[in-house]
Amino acid sequence: MLRTETLQITQEILSLVTKTDEFKGAWRALGTLAPERLSALRRVATIESIGSSTRIEGSKLSDREVEQLLANLEIKSFDTRDEQEVAGYAEVMDLIFSAWHDIPFTENYVKQLHQVLLR
Repeated sequence: MLRTETLQITQEILSLVTKTDEFKGAWRALGTLAPERLSALRRVATIESIGSSTRIEGSKLSDREVEQLLANLEIKSFDTRDEQEVAGYAEVMDLIFSAWHDIPFTENYVKQLHQVLLR
């Protein structure tokens, strides 16, 4: 049982609670955005996430090059390994965005997503 008479709310704790509350309000506001605006934000987040993640792995593609590549994903053969990684990453992100509520968070499923990413 929590003993409230000994609970000390410091400035740091109060600051964290405030930030959490602000985040909650901002998150709720996102739910009121128009679908086309949410789609645009998702696209930007996808491009930046793919670019950043693949650059960690050594890719040399800029976010602009990632965006151009994603615009032409119907291409099935790529000139570089970097392009292959971007295409695989995009496929996994699309899968997660479209079916996140049905995807179990298990080691096996993470491995399956990794296989899709490396295709």
